[in-house]
Amino acid sequence: MDAAVSIGEVKRDISELVNRVAYGGERIVLTSRGKPKAVLVSIGDYGRLQARDQGEARQQWEDWLRKRRTLAGASCVKAPVRRLTSIWWCRQTKLI
Repeated sequence: MDAAVSIGEVKRDISELVNRVAYGGERIVLTSRGKPKAVLVSIGDYGRLQARDQGEARQQWEDWLRKRRTLAGASCVKAPVRRLTSIWWCRQTKLI
């Protein structure tokens, strides 16, 4: 079970909480007025979350490309599909 800690306690005990997460492997749910607002996790957990998110984004991109190739034979969608590819790539790379 994850520990729940109020924001007030976080302000007072941040170094202890960070050590519990970093060295004890705990995950601490930060609450405000009894409602969960955020989670304090170890750098290892964060890395695993990032890797999973990147894997999901890659899978979405591959699915999109597969659908695009299926539609590419229809002349009425070729130009819009090229434009969408550029827009999607820019958004994924945070250029727009």
